[in-house]
Amino acid sequence: MKNIILLIMFIVGIFIINIVFYYSSPDYKNFVKRVKTDTQNVQTPSKEDFTIKNNNNSFFSGRVEEKKQEKNTKEDENTAKDSQKSQETTKKDNTVKQEKLGKSYQDILNLFSEYDLKRLEVNANLFDLTNEYPDAYYEFYSPKLTLYFFTTKNYNEVYDIFSVLQYSLPFKINAANNFGDKSFYINFNDDVKDAVRMVILHNGIVFGLKIHKDEYNKVRLKLQNLRNNK
Repeated sequence: MKNIILLIMFIVGIFIINIVFYYSSPDYKNFVKRVKTDTQNVQTPSKEDFTIKNNNNSFFSGRVEEKKQEKNTKEDENTAKDSQKSQETTKKDNTVKQEKLGKSYQDILNLFSEYDLKRLEVNANLFDLTNEYPDAYYEFYSPKLTLYFFTTKNYNEVYDIFSVLQYSLPFKINAANNFGDKSFYINFNDDVKDAVRMVILHNGIVFGLKIHKDEYNKVRLKLQNLRNNK
């Protein structure tokens, strides 16, 4: 009980001394006010304003990071929309082009239906030979046979293009006229014998074939029948 009374008297004494110093010493009075003001100004950092210093002495701002994430999200959404529009436009254009091919082209496609040909949207290398062909063409691919339709050029124009290209590329053309109304082979150097390449004119349609060497005899019979059934 005696200890409690002494503690209370000590606290009261300190309180009285503080009051005396507060009113008698301007410096102490200013110190107390400054401590009180600083305590009131302490706030919990908001989610928008936090800044953290990492081990590399660089700073990370929560507000900036969130804005960057919002910007990246919007950019990703815009990119996805643009990509979707591009795909829809490409699909629409391809549909129009397919309609222009007509029945005669479809008959030639059907001639090689066993190869399960797939239309390629992007033409990389014509005959796996050149990307210098100056106009658009159709390409239907399978591992054993690739079919090309040259819809914007007549046979003589296609022949002239390859006549020029043979001077800068490792192949020679040979007008054999073995198939269709007219035809010519595209012969690589002797050390390249992976496939047979040819361009054929049949009933006004100019098409090309890249045939795996193991399939050539089978395809040759198809082309002969096509010519005989003209």
